[in-house]
Amino acid sequence: MKKRGHSYVANFEVTFDTQEQAEEFIAQGTSIGKRCEIDLEDPELVAMFDESGVSAEVDFVGGIFVDSVGTIDEELKKEIDAAAACGAEFTLSLRWVKDS
Repeated sequence: MKKRGHSYVANFEVTFDTQEQAEEFIAQGTSIGKRCEIDLEDPELVAMFDESGVSAEVDFVGGIFVDSVGTIDEELKKEIDAAAACGAEFTLSLRWVKDS
């Protein structure tokens, strides 16, 4: 089966209800997790866990091939797996741009 190439921008947002949940996500070693580790040093940000939770968000620009099985960018998959492993809520939205 011939694969059709597409380009996309994937927006990934993960929300943590507790600091422990965020720390578990950070321990997974993903690129978003590394950025969260820096943010958790901010006392004002840590205080937000008591109020509304804390979100981290990133855009991935890449390419994906759509076939009968489907594949997804490995870095993005790591973020999804890490969020699922710690029980965090996450959303993923894609904006597709068809390759010419």
